Amino acid sequence: MNEAPSHSAAIHRSWRLAGDWKALDEVRRYLEFGRRFCHTACREAAMMASWELAENVIKYGLVDGDKVTGTMTIALWPGRTLIRTENKANWAEGAHEVISTITRLSTATSVRELYVQRMQQLLTGEGKSYTRLGLLRVAYEGGFQLSYRHEAPRLEISAERRCDSPA
Repeated sequence: MNEAPSHSAAIHRSWRLAGDWKALDEVRRYLEFGRRFCHTACREAAMMASWELAENVIKYGLVDGDKVTGTMTIALWPGRTLIRTENKANWAEGAHEVISTITRLSTATSVRELYVQRMQQLLTGEGKSYTRLGLLRVAYEGGFQLSYRHEAPRLEISAERRCDSPA
């Protein structure tokens, strides 16, 4: 799951992410271009997942040169989608929580139960004031398997999903 997008990928593209969100318009167009690689539901899930992961990079990533907070790469193969983000992350301000969440998701017997539990906490006002719902959405709503690689200060998050080919 952690292999880099290779030249055998049908198509792949990378974007530099900054606070202006312009890259996400390009991501949307790219995923529309990839319609021959997967069905509509998979493309919609990839759009949601790419938005959630990019939002995390933009909000929590440390700014490098040119106001860039990190990168996103999307690779599409027939039947498979891989989204990867990379950024510098402050351990005290989120990297540990991302790692904890991904670890919890990868070992959970029911991702759905974690998702429902978090939604209940949000509805009842329990927990922190920020939602921290993005990774749960990617895993549960999007059907992606999440993994990470952390070599301080670099944090890489990968989201992979098998997708049926279009009809």
